[in-house]
Amino acid sequence: MGRRQRKKISKLRLLLYLAVICCLAAVGRQGYQLYQIKKEQAATRERVEELKSKQQALEKEKADLHDPRYIEKVAREEYNMVGKDEVPIFVVEKEKAKP
Repeated sequence: MGRRQRKKISKLRLLLYLAVICCLAAVGRQGYQLYQIKKEQAATRERVEELKSKQQALEKEKADLHDPRYIEKVAREEYNMVGKDEVPIFVVEKEKAKP
């Protein structure tokens, strides 16, 4: 082989190596993008499940709002309301004296 042919083969190998490296980089980038998409998909599924459970809880509360006992319970616990003919009792804790 002549010197000219060796240079041609050497340049051809270099181009081939560059093409392979570019292809591997493109495949790696697409793999990473696919990984990111799957990660987002999993997070979205988790969020959907959270929202479904929250929706079920809200629907149950909505149904409970037609029950007078539930309304009374909420009024007593959350708003410190008392029924007719009841005397409210407030417990006041004394602060401890600091030395």
